Amino acid sequence: MGFPAKLLNTKALLAKLEATYGTAIAVTSTADGQLLALGDRTAAIVTPNWAYDGAVGPAPGNLGMLKRVAAVGRSATITVPMRAKGAAATYAATVLPNIHTMLKICGMDSTLNSGTYTYTPTPDSITYSSATMEAYARGQKWTSRGVIGSFSIDAPNAGAIPLWTFDCRGILDTAVADAAIVAPTYPTLTTAEPTATGITLSIGSFVAPTVKSWSFKMNRSIENPRLDMTAADIHQGFVPAGYEPEFRVTVDSTALTYPNSTSGFDPYKARLNGEAFALALTVGGTALNRWKLNMATAQLAEFTENGEGPVATTELVFRPYNSTPIVQTDCFTVVFD
Repeated sequence: MGFPAKLLNTKALLAKLEATYGTAIAVTSTADGQLLALGDRTAAIVTPNWAYDGAVGPAPGNLGMLKRVAAVGRSATITVPMRAKGAAATYAATVLPNIHTMLKICGMDSTLNSGTYTYTPTPDSITYSSATMEAYARGQKWTSRGVIGSFSIDAPNAGAIPLWTFDCRGILDTAVADAAIVAPTYPTLTTAEPTATGITLSIGSFVAPTVKSWSFKMNRSIENPRLDMTAADIHQGFVPAGYEPEFRVTVDSTALTYPNSTSGFDPYKARLNGEAFALALTVGGTALNRWKLNMATAQLAEFTENGEGPVATTELVFRPYNSTPIVQTDCFTVVFD
């Protein structure tokens, strides 16, 4: 038996922001590498999809199906797991956090101010960012354009590195080609990603609860294909819509204090009264290699009483919202400083 023609062991992803949505831009392995955080070597990065799969329907004279026509409207689901870290150098226009491109295509605007990068949701009136991507896996190259996304963060275990997952959609631009994997130049390889050790979390006045696990989902709507029957291939990309962020955290149950105080938290009354809180989470203790997730106004949407062995714990689910219903995008921010 000969050597297998294709293996699943190695993968690489290149991504670069587009000047115009859906217009492919050249990517390079020296500048556009996105360092993947693989939990499973066999997991797929790209999954092809079709606006119309070519099915014609059942045959009228037998119990089988009619011959399909060609599928049209190709697109791609692209799953990008990464671990966030800072630049380990003073931030500037060309000194960026390693997930800068991915945050931008997830509908986050970036602002550089006094060496700090702050990312906020893109307003509806602003043209949203997109990327051209080249994904290498299975001995093949998949090229996509007009890629947009939504992100989530998961920190299920103490001490682990929080995992960012960028769930993306784009136009599958060309036929898949056999190709050797590229060797991207990744930023700050000598800098270790900050772990979920020594994190800080405040829930209103309640500071430094004992945190067991936490997660965040942007929940941006990206499943909105734009189709054009006059085009040679009808799929013209995806149009993002709203977002509904969710922050989950499991903490040791504590004193039921109300209103919210430094010594405790009462989820019963907080849920009953629809109370809003400012939430602030910091991962990493070293300047230029730490990041923060801030939610200026968030309501407790639900809670569940659990336990870790004999220890009483509570899972809290918060829903951040914008401070006003008009042209505000302050429900959450991501900060690298």
